[in-house]
Amino acid sequence: MKLLSIFFLCLALFCAVQGQARGTIRLVRNGGFSSSYTSGIVQIYYFNRSSTTNRWGNICYDFYFGFLGAEVICHQLGYDGVSTYGKGGAMFGNDRAATILNRVNCDSTSYLTLEQCSFSTFISSTCTSDTQDVYVSCFTTRIWSSPYSGQIRLRGGIYSSYGRLEVYCNGQWGTVCNNTFDATDARATCHQLGYSNYNTYKTLAGSSSQPIWLDRVSCSSSSNCLSSCESCPSSQYHNCSHSQDVALGCEFNSSYSSSTNTLRTCNNDPPTSRPILARGTVQLVVNGVPLSSYSSGIVQIYYFTSSSSSNRWGNICYDISTFDSTEASVICHQLGYSGASGYGRAGDAISLYGTDTAATILADVNCGSSSYLTLEQCSFSRIISSSCTSNSEDVYVSCYTSRIWDRPYSGQIRLVGGTYSSYGRLEIYCNEQWGTVCDDSFGYIDARVACRQLGYSDYSTYTGNLAGYSSQPIWLKDVDCSSSSFDCLANCASCPTLEYTCRHSQDVALGCEFESTLTASSNTLSTCRYANFIPVVKTPTQLMKHAIFMNGSMLLQIDVDTDKGGLTLNKNFFVDFGQEPDGPSLAHEVRYPGGDCTSDIWL
Repeated sequence: MKLLSIFFLCLALFCAVQGQARGTIRLVRNGGFSSSYTSGIVQIYYFNRSSTTNRWGNICYDFYFGFLGAEVICHQLGYDGVSTYGKGGAMFGNDRAATILNRVNCDSTSYLTLEQCSFSTFISSTCTSDTQDVYVSCFTTRIWSSPYSGQIRLRGGIYSSYGRLEVYCNGQWGTVCNNTFDATDARATCHQLGYSNYNTYKTLAGSSSQPIWLDRVSCSSSSNCLSSCESCPSSQYHNCSHSQDVALGCEFNSSYSSSTNTLRTCNNDPPTSRPILARGTVQLVVNGVPLSSYSSGIVQIYYFTSSSSSNRWGNICYDISTFDSTEASVICHQLGYSGASGYGRAGDAISLYGTDTAATILADVNCGSSSYLTLEQCSFSRIISSSCTSNSEDVYVSCYTSRIWDRPYSGQIRLVGGTYSSYGRLEIYCNEQWGTVCDDSFGYIDARVACRQLGYSDYSTYTGNLAGYSSQPIWLKDVDCSSSSFDCLANCASCPTLEYTCRHSQDVALGCEFESTLTASSNTLSTCRYANFIPVVKTPTQLMKHAIFMNGSMLLQIDVDTDKGGLTLNKNFFVDFGQEPDGPSLAHEVRYPGGDCTSDIWL
């Protein structure tokens, strides 16, 4: 009996050292676990409704579980997101552990741990089968692959919740000395990682080549970021040895408030833009050099060829029978410009744009409307004829320098601050001012709808590394698109009267792409243009005719038979203006024959 007690004591100590604390998660295949797995059936070390003793158990794939929960699981494991998720099955073998959590519901893809989500330990009868266990497959890139100053991570443990504490300073990962490091510091550090509390803090020697960045850390009880307790030094400390490196274990603890940290909460770096390439991105090239500031040049598109599914930069063939001002205008729209002023063969403009050595990747481009927003809405071929192989046959375009958002309408969106037009900070025009969108509850369906409004079929990424200007309002929060079949963000959230109280560190950055497995967007320049027409009749005397005019042509007319005493008519319209001229003149005139009226119109 004494030997058995010693065994369980040693086992408990081993688990504590290795970070097996409440809330720890791992991935299992065929009943076996490895810390190197990026995919597998999800297990969590937690307690069930009948016992407070922690044990390994599964998560139920029920109505509540979705992309957001899968994304957060991958973040907790240290990966930057989820590629696929679903019900466990033959792919990863059967798992014999009991289901321990269900109704997992996460509000944000930026959360760091499942403790920040809601869940239940009351398991329904539909969740008892192992076929209902959640599996995830995470991207192999780590959430610290593009680190910011002050970012932290735990390294060297079997589980992601325990390891040597490392901090990124001066372009290099280094360790933290345990001088004065106490429970308050440990709790603040775990908060930064998305946990409510620490489980243990001790020492775990680091690599001798690593610098020791922090010493004598002193956090307050309200600290949520290690950087708020101690900033990165200009040089490493030398009064510590690596035998004093802090090792930390974090846990879920209901006695403490959950961390509200996200992937970006503790990122105090100035906003930066990194190129994010996705299928369908276009750029203009002059003398072999692409620049996002070019409004004219040889057109290149990032796409795949007829012989390979790998994307690469390539040219578009100038087919004289199909390529004209319509196709050129669509290319300019995709680049964010209002239209094309010129287009032609690169061979006829060598003095302007030089020659380009990239291979031709698209031909037979044919757009049905000059109001389309991207080339994905057009037909094209990846079968390149011999007449298109010369770089002299590449398409060039010259776009007007005016932007398609220079005369914005309420609810118009744009992507700003990225290297390419297909990626940037998501901004929306409300109350006559451009503002940003908060990432609270912003998910993949919302991202897809926003990209469809911009003329793309799908999103490639939605992140938050492009913080907006502090003077910008934050117009949208808790965007909730119930269906990815929506084509306008206005279907999901309308412009508010006042801005929301989010931080600009939570501004949504969005990447859009062509996705052949999804239906192309049918949006044009005017599809999501929203007219809010509110005539107020002051002295009605007869049948009133209310009409909205554009460029002298009436778009719609509403007849209202008024009674004595006046009438207020409130009506919302989605108005398709059809093809836009260069430099569109928006609906600006309202006529009320036979009455004295005032009106407000937002277009």
